[in-house]
This record gives sequence, structure tokens and C-alpha cells, in this order.
Amino acid sequence: MTSTLQPEAGTPLPPSDGRRDMIVQAARDCFARAGFHRATMRDVAQVAGMSPGNIYRYFPSKEAMVEGMCQQDKQVMRANFAKLRDGVDLFAVMAAVLRHHLVEEPRARFILLMEIWAEAARNPHLAHINAEVDAQVRAELRQFMVMLQDRHMVAPGLNVEFAITALLTFITGLFRRRALEANFDGEAELAMALSVCRAILQGAIAPDAATGPNSRNAAS
Repeated sequence: MTSTLQPEAGTPLPPSDGRRDMIVQAARDCFARAGFHRATMRDVAQVAGMSPGNIYRYFPSKEAMVEGMCQQDKQVMRANFAKLRDGVDLFAVMAAVLRHHLVEEPRARFILLMEIWAEAARNPHLAHINAEVDAQVRAELRQFMVMLQDRHMVAPGLNVEFAITALLTFITGLFRRRALEANFDGEAELAMALSVCRAILQGAIAPDAATGPNSRNAAS
């Protein structure tokens, strides 16, 4: 997966000097354009305006770059959940978060997401990274759902695990469509997305009563 280039001689550069973010952004651009498998460390170095040897002082492999992307995305995710927890109007904040993803973010970001998912099916290390991200997303959603229950902002007895899976399945599908459909209408899809999210949280979309534990037991 990586080239045979070695780090240039000299004292390693500090990993927190701002170049890591620049390299990660360059990797996003390269992977989205050429694909994870075809893009090389040299390609990323060229886009980042650095020598290939210097790239290795920050990231030893393309997989490490994906980990860097995930770290950035986790920070954004935590900020989004903080907005949801602190917001007075849950669905107004949810609309703003969804609008950012469905309308404002560039399509290339979702093409990259599809590329990483596809590569994870063949690459055990990327599969592990994806699994860790998924686990953290589910943990954040679980905590959020319990908070909504405590504030009486969702349906009584909401099946939390079902709601989490339903939301992730639905949102993941929207991200896939955002990547694949050149004429994706984010504003139109946003209205539909909010309706579905509201239905899930209000219990209008739910499993059969006999198929699973109640939300409190599932969350514990």
C-alpha cells in the first residue's frame, strides 16, 4: 500500500506543527480523486507541497492518513453532538447539522467516504478503523438518546438500539446517495431526512413489540 520511499535524513518534524492537517486534507483530495488503492504517498506529497520523504515523518502509511482523517471527523462529531445536547430546539439544531452534510459539504467528501468503505472490505486495518469509528458513533448516539429520554423529548419506551440502527442506516444511505448522485438535491432531501428522524425519535418507526428489549435495558 505504501511506496518504498524512506523519510529524509534529519530531525523528525513535530507532529503538531500544523502540517498534519495539511497532509490529511491532501490525502482526502487524492483518495477521493484517484481512489485509496491507486493514490500514492508521492501523490499526497505533491498535493501537500512537501517532499515524499517528509510525508513519512508525519504518516508512515496511507492507513495512518485515514486514521488522521478519522481523528478530525471524531472532533467534528463530538462538536455536533454537543450542539444537539445543548440546543433548546432539538430539531432546529438537527436541521442545521443535516444541512451541513447534505447541502454545504462538498460531494467529494462523500465520494471519499465510499472509497474508504470499499477499501475496508479488503483491508483489515481499515476495517478495524471503521469499526472503531462506528462504535464511537453508536456510543455517542446511545448517550444522546438516554439524555433525550430523561428530558422527555422522545417517545416513552423508545427502543434505543433500534433507533440508533435505524438512524445510522438511513443517514448512511443518504451519504451514499450524496456520493453517487450528481444531481442530488440536498435541500429537498433535508426535509425528508428531518421527517424520518423525527418519526424514529417519536416511535412512529419502530420494531415489532416482541422483537427486542425496551430502550432502558438495551441502553444499559
